[in-house]
Amino acid sequence: MDVLGLTAAQIEAAGAHWTAREVLQQPRIWPEIEALIEREATRLSKFSKPLLKRPELRILLTGAGTSAS
Repeated sequence: MDVLGLTAAQIEAAGAHWTAREVLQQPRIWPEIEALIEREATRLSKFSKPLLKRPELRILLTGAGTSAS
């Protein structure tokens, strides 16, 4: 079965197994993350509001999943 336009053998040869797995799970996981954020909205707001009022605050968002080895 081809994944992302590549055969399983090509993915394995490139050492991209975990990257392909991560990319393929995203359509399933993003709705779960959205639901989690909605459930935790009050707690997230309570935590972040005082921080976001600080003018010296700088926020850096970054991601590093299993493919970032």
